[in-house]
Amino acid sequence: MIGQSGDPKPLNKNIKKIFEGINALEMDGVNSGKGKTLQIRAVKSAEQETLNLVEPLVEVDSQVQDWCKKLQRNAEDALKKEFYTFSQGAAIQSKKIF
Repeated sequence: MIGQSGDPKPLNKNIKKIFEGINALEMDGVNSGKGKTLQIRAVKSAEQETLNLVEPLVEVDSQVQDWCKKLQRNAEDALKKEFYTFSQGAAIQSKKIF
């Protein structure tokens, strides 16, 4: 995986071994000053639930440990945002009931 960090197929094959609950990465190829770079824009569970990452998107570069840390922080931030949005919606719904 380390030697092929710019190739999405080995990344998706092995990501579930690194992050529990993440079964696949959704990536886009982006042209940058370093050539074509992959950006992770979302993660998927085994049940095909998708969690869109918050900005900035995680760029997959040659340092696997660096982008893995960024992916973890970004996924945590995205989950916090989703939980907050859900809790606000639940609070509004409970006010309508009573």
